[in-house]
Amino acid sequence: MRAVAQGTYRYWRDGALQAITEPWQLRRTPDGLVLKGQRLVDGKPALEIEAQYGGGLCSAMRLHWRGSDQDSRVHYRRCGETLEWRFDDDAGFQVFVLPQGCLLFPLLRAAAGPLVRKLADSPRSLVLPALHNPADSERFLRPLLSARRAVLLDGKAGHYRYYGGEYGEQGSDYWLDQQGLLLRYRWDSPQGVWEVRLEDHSASARDTVPE
Repeated sequence: MRAVAQGTYRYWRDGALQAITEPWQLRRTPDGLVLKGQRLVDGKPALEIEAQYGGGLCSAMRLHWRGSDQDSRVHYRRCGETLEWRFDDDAGFQVFVLPQGCLLFPLLRAAAGPLVRKLADSPRSLVLPALHNPADSERFLRPLLSARRAVLLDGKAGHYRYYGGEYGEQGSDYWLDQQGLLLRYRWDSPQGVWEVRLEDHSASARDTVPE
């Protein structure tokens, strides 16, 4: 495998740098593109994800969650209009039926830009692992459907407004480069104004994040 792109997303709150980073790397393999990334908190991995792409779309992902009192691995794979998924200790896959046009979102910031562009063309549902409440053993890391949409505000600046999920109808601001890679995004929360920026980015001339 060879790396064709990589970078790190860093988090700010009210202008202060936070101890949260998301390093990622895109690799080309004989089977297609693989996007790998982590979410590090105080330098320690909290979330590790590997996503496989085929035909321009995410087709499978593996997620490793490392909580203070929980260590879980979950596998997702797209099979037509269904999602097959299982935890590491499950005997087999469970089947989750997807609505038409649903996209698998592997949570990584490097994967968000192409999805935002698709949502600006056509609002649709995303399927992603539920991460909001680790204490909820009935839902945590299981497939979650979320209606999303985006509006292009400024094509020259690559500025979009992204709605749904944790952003609700208030939305969040996303800025993408010409290839669709997320450069930064910003949203308001009860804890303050958050901003995430891409740094230490490098890429070959012809390779970009998957669409």
